Amino acid sequence: MNGANVGTNNSSYTNTSLANGDIITCEITSNAVCTSTSTATSNSVTITVTPQVTPTVVIAASATSICAGTSVTFTATPSNGGTSPTYQWKLNGANVGTNNSSYTNTSLANGDIITCEITSNAVCTSTSTATSNSVTITVTPQVTPTVVIAASATSICAGTGVTFTATSTNGGTSPTYQWKLNGVNVGTNNSVYTNNSLVNGDIVTCELTSNANCTSTSTAISNSVTINVTAQVTPSISIAASATSICAGTSITFTATPTNGGTSPTYQWKLNGVNVGTNNSVYTNTSLANGDIITCEITSNAVCTSTSTATSNSVTITVTPQVTPTVVIAASATSICAGTSVTFTATPSNGGTSPTYQWKLNGANVGTNNSSYTNTSLANGDIITCEITSNAVCTSTSTATSNSVTITVTPQVTPTVVIAASATSICAGTGVTFTATSTNGGTSPTYQWKLNGVNVGTNNSVYTNNSLVNGDIVTCELTSNANCTSTSTAISNSVTINVTAQVTPSISIAASATSICAGTSITFTATPTNGGTSPTYQWKLNGVNVGTNNSVYTNTSLANGDIITCEITSNAVCTSTSTATSNSVTITVTPQVTPTVVIAASATSICAGTSVTFTATPSNGGTSPTYQWKLNGVNVGTNNSVYTNNSLANGDILTCELTSNAVCVSTITTISQPLTIKVFPIPVIIPQPDFTVLQNGQMNLHVNVSGGSSFTYQWSPASYLNSDKISNPVCKPFTNIAYSVVVKNEGGCSTTGMVKVNVTPFIAISAFSPNGDGINDTWQVADLSSYPGAVVEVFDRRGASVFKTSVNKPWDGTINGRAAAVGTYYYVVKTNIPGMKPLTGWVQLIR
Repeated sequence: MNGANVGTNNSSYTNTSLANGDIITCEITSNAVCTSTSTATSNSVTITVTPQVTPTVVIAASATSICAGTSVTFTATPSNGGTSPTYQWKLNGANVGTNNSSYTNTSLANGDIITCEITSNAVCTSTSTATSNSVTITVTPQVTPTVVIAASATSICAGTGVTFTATSTNGGTSPTYQWKLNGVNVGTNNSVYTNNSLVNGDIVTCELTSNANCTSTSTAISNSVTINVTAQVTPSISIAASATSICAGTSITFTATPTNGGTSPTYQWKLNGVNVGTNNSVYTNTSLANGDIITCEITSNAVCTSTSTATSNSVTITVTPQVTPTVVIAASATSICAGTSVTFTATPSNGGTSPTYQWKLNGANVGTNNSSYTNTSLANGDIITCEITSNAVCTSTSTATSNSVTITVTPQVTPTVVIAASATSICAGTGVTFTATSTNGGTSPTYQWKLNGVNVGTNNSVYTNNSLVNGDIVTCELTSNANCTSTSTAISNSVTINVTAQVTPSISIAASATSICAGTSITFTATPTNGGTSPTYQWKLNGVNVGTNNSVYTNTSLANGDIITCEITSNAVCTSTSTATSNSVTITVTPQVTPTVVIAASATSICAGTSVTFTATPSNGGTSPTYQWKLNGVNVGTNNSVYTNNSLANGDILTCELTSNAVCVSTITTISQPLTIKVFPIPVIIPQPDFTVLQNGQMNLHVNVSGGSSFTYQWSPASYLNSDKISNPVCKPFTNIAYSVVVKNEGGCSTTGMVKVNVTPFIAISAFSPNGDGINDTWQVADLSSYPGAVVEVFDRRGASVFKTSVNKPWDGTINGRAAAVGTYYYVVKTNIPGMKPLTGWVQLIR
């Protein structure tokens, strides 16, 4: 090279560091026979070396802050792009535009980012592509200005001021306001407009001129507000009375008639200036006094009144006090003999100048219109009254009824006497009282009792004897002191006495059972002696009255130790005592019990296949209860208080039905509470091939697990792992290693798997043939994921980069889309591992 020996004794010579102008020749020394000379020098080859360049590209935009819809043109300025670089514009990373140095867009959105990637066709570039700077676009959306106006009032009284306020949207920093009244410009450039001389039907609007950026139009017309104006009115009121001159207590109704009172005026009536009545157009009073003055004040709710209140005319009342007519009558006599003449005289008060009299005998009209009345045929108990009709002014009532006079008339009478005995059939020794009832006996009659015709007793209407014997006869003689009797004496009826000897009543009771279960019905039967024809029965429970008056008593709610007795009240004749108490019956009651059963499980949250033992605990089950276990309502197990199952499924429900053989149970069967079993699956680790990692490299271990939804992991050993408790630890081994991993699901169910990691040296294939036959068509570095962030770059013999990737992407043997030349290429792997030198080698491309 340049006359200096280089290379080795070989028919080929390779050099990667030639400089511009270097000259290569080759001298051959022949070992052929019969050569004219043993050496020969070849032709010379002069090398032209072009230095490497790096393409770049810079883009600029016609604008970066725009309104929506504005067209923006981007221009790319390349360096080292070659004679005809290729342009690929990108919008937010997506390809747009055509192969052109400029790109225009009219629909950019806020925040859009534009870049341009250039592919250079210059000679000897260090890389064929370059990406420009990014341009971020700020887009302000188009807005439409609007204006809305509101009035402080739309219905007003004449002369009322109204303030109109305009509220703008998208008006900018200093919008212009033009108010219009009935289409004519008014007001000043202000968002508020006031007018106090509006007339009915006036229409107010506002026109807004916006100075905001990006408006679709600069002006906007508001809504219109129409004003209703009402003229002022003055309220008034007049009142009238149903009468102005009355008697005391007469009801007077006052009626108010308003003018301009509105739809619902308020009325305040006043009596002598003091508020009375309710809020009503009518006021009634029944207790007015002479000279009272009534007025009414109205408060109008009419619109636009000059004043809200008005007072009526006044009405003065003349009242005459009321009087009540009365009448009193007196008789010349009230106690008379039959046929005696009696005169009655009436004395009236407030009767007027000529009152009318109506006499009444026992309520029937008699006599004439006269202040006196005479009768000679009055009967005993006749009642005389007189009704007066007054013609006086302002009477509370026109009529009055007198007091009544009752006449006692004594007729001619005959005295009689009747006697009665407290008993006529008695037991021996019983006292009997005889009572005399006289008629026409006078005020102090005389009584003479007789026993078997012989005088006994004292002068009394009552006679008592407690030693009467069977067949005794009692009578009484009456001597009357009454007036007008036909005779002074009378003999009573006779009473004959029957006397019977005494007896003693008794009673015994018996029960249908004395030992029972609680709630069992027992019937008690009473057997009386000397009870009479209809004795009375009083049953007693623990000394307290129960039952009805019956010889039989039934009870279904007796308690243990209750004592039943029965008391009889005899209606037999001549008992020494009327009552008798029976023997007592004591009841033995066994209380009713209710069987129950409670079940417990050795566990309710289990892993699949775990055996669970269920135990039933009965109460009131008797000496030998029967057990029926149920799984989801279906009978399982045997008649046993314990049931075991090792094949339960998630959600299975266990119950136990107990049949009791205890005495006095309310029901023989009962169902336990349900127990729901939660079954978690056993995690399953799906087998997978061993992991391979390059020397000094790293990788994420993982296992594929089914059987649950939330897992925990425990790797062992923890060597070379960044964590031994996560699902995908990073492993950086120095040698082959096997890990065990224990996986647990949310139920605590676990399984163990094995993961093997093999550490292999870095080996890259040395040749490939990208001819499309499906065999070795691409080249890549195996297991490059062991070096996260690694970059692979392939160079041709001149040192130009032909392929570069930061991911495990294969090289297809092309350069910028064109097939690369056959030959040897060199690669460099930068592992991105601190302290580790790049890995280098070569690869042969064969067609």
